Amino acid sequence: AALAKAKAAAADSAVAAAAAGPTSEAKGPEGRGKLSSGRCTGFALAIDGHSRVLAQTADLPPELYGHGDFDCVLELETDSGKVMAYDTDGRLCPIGFNTAGLGIGVFNLHLSHAEGLGRPSVSVQAIVWELLLGQHTLSSALEFLRNLPTLAPPMVGSALLLADASGAVTVELNALGTFEVPAPTKGLPVVRSNHPLMPTSAAAYGDSRGSRRGSEKRRDALVTHLAKRGWEEPMDGAAALALLRGRRLRNLSTLACVALDLQSATLSILFRERHAVSKVEAMRFAVASGQSPDKIKEVLINGVVENADADRPRIASGKRVEHFHRWAAHTFSLGGCAGAEAAEAGDPKDAGAGKT
Repeated sequence: AALAKAKAAAADSAVAAAAAGPTSEAKGPEGRGKLSSGRCTGFALAIDGHSRVLAQTADLPPELYGHGDFDCVLELETDSGKVMAYDTDGRLCPIGFNTAGLGIGVFNLHLSHAEGLGRPSVSVQAIVWELLLGQHTLSSALEFLRNLPTLAPPMVGSALLLADASGAVTVELNALGTFEVPAPTKGLPVVRSNHPLMPTSAAAYGDSRGSRRGSEKRRDALVTHLAKRGWEEPMDGAAALALLRGRRLRNLSTLACVALDLQSATLSILFRERHAVSKVEAMRFAVASGQSPDKIKEVLINGVVENADADRPRIASGKRVEHFHRWAAHTFSLGGCAGAEAAEAGDPKDAGAGKT
């Protein structure tokens, strides 16, 4: 009973919000009859001598991607070099880096162009894997993207965030092949979310006005976090990952937060783990919080309640069930684990051994 009361107190605001209806920050796809359209937010920064990072949230419809239960970090090797990347439930749309020093993040752009679906075209997954496994640098990656419309235009709209020692840039792909490939920025963060930033993309934005406002708010929030933290100060993967905290940047569709430290060749990640809740705990939670069992069931199915207890059984079914969630921190490097498993409350750099 004491445990239930403690959990109820810790989750008081989440339960109160659920009782009144989901808030804009706590909305998830479950229970609403509507899947999220993807709400990733991230940045890239390259400063000579001390910072070379790329970080983003990975926001996807949980029910389509096993609620993050099967997400993993991949280490691949070819004759040309190695790649380390985060992958969501076999989606094979990587967020990662290669031994040439190029890091890449991927964002849904929600453009209305559908031309690529009815003619020969190339998916964003194929483009990103080519850049990573082909051991491209930022310079050669941008040249590849400039030539893409004459080879095979992209299938649908999407945005890439790219960085290496020479700078950082975002490129907004579209199915018409009319996209711009800007020059890299060095010494300043490049920040993006899911709304178009380029004039060539803006006219074709196909999501709702509400989604655009939400995307703009998330980008503005991350810009504010960077300014408060001081992006001019040295930043590693753990520091970049810490900037992705907060309700404005995360929601119930955030399956992971990923940070690439291109100087140390490490990938730091917060996995959203799901942990089992017993029927007795759910009932005690309802009594202690004063909410109905049905309301508490909705709250637990949506994963609103966080519990940092690492000893609980981890759910690995991909099914929609009642659960607590926990942000589990890991840091991996090419060739082995550079840091590890710990709750988010700890610093990933100080954690113990982890697993790939």
